[in-house]
Amino acid sequence: MTSEVNAAAAPAQASELHDIIGRVEDATALLSTLLRRHAYDAQVFTLPRVSRDEEAAFLTNEARGDYPYTAVTPVTGDDAIAQAAQSYGRFHGDPDLSGRFVYRLPGYIAVRDAKGEILETIRGVNTLRAHLEKRALSITDRNMRWDSFHTGKDYRIALQCTRSVLFFDQPVYSVGFSWVQKRSSTPLSYAEVQKKIHDSIRIHGPTQNAGWHVAREQELEALSKVPSTAQFVLRRTLRPRPMCNLRTQDRQAFQRDGYLPIILLNAEPPFKVSPLKDYDPGRQKRKPRANQARYHLISSYYHLYMRER
Repeated sequence: MTSEVNAAAAPAQASELHDIIGRVEDATALLSTLLRRHAYDAQVFTLPRVSRDEEAAFLTNEARGDYPYTAVTPVTGDDAIAQAAQSYGRFHGDPDLSGRFVYRLPGYIAVRDAKGEILETIRGVNTLRAHLEKRALSITDRNMRWDSFHTGKDYRIALQCTRSVLFFDQPVYSVGFSWVQKRSSTPLSYAEVQKKIHDSIRIHGPTQNAGWHVAREQELEALSKVPSTAQFVLRRTLRPRPMCNLRTQDRQAFQRDGYLPIILLNAEPPFKVSPLKDYDPGRQKRKPRANQARYHLISSYYHLYMRER
């Protein structure tokens, strides 16, 4: 009975989601207009995108903790203002680019907001985006949730519709950018691994190609050849991500995510800027722990390993 009720309610939920998405898009368009009108300085750093043809190789390398050298291209002046102002309205994916790597544009845009109009608009946009994320998660049917965002030839990327607009309203002494990289490790039992793969096939399988299904079957076959007492772990070095490091006039330090330009509402020039440098994996390597267990790769797609000791 519960599943029947959920199925009947799903179309109404999807319709509500479309309405909220439209409101998010309208509010974000207004914010972009205000930013272009009141900005006096900006600097952004464009990053290379990953094509669909490159996706498989990137994911395989990521599973091993290998990340490529990432060249950063700084943009300043009017071009930077234009790119920063429209960055929060980049909701749609490119069919030629991987959907597993969302759009990022670290940087800053400094504006004059004497009447508080921009701050009020930012808060309104963030409220709508938080509401959108909450309503999207209320759609329990993942395929319908996916369809609600991906309509027509240009499909929306959910994260790009829901992530918050970044802003800083304290007096700025300096703004700088750097790369950070973390590790994650989640232990799983044999049964949990089986369930994860089968759930993935059930949920994502209808939208995947034959190659994807072949890879999942190969993983299940490999799993069948190991004892049920084997220990597994989802183990990955997370993608390097840009961070924004801020210091106020009284020298208090703050750090914010740098996925999109941070809007500086109280940064009278001149303030110091430390640009984002290229990501060099050769300078980021960590020494392995002396007692580190050995791992055998089961699936690069899931970052799944079996412990060998």
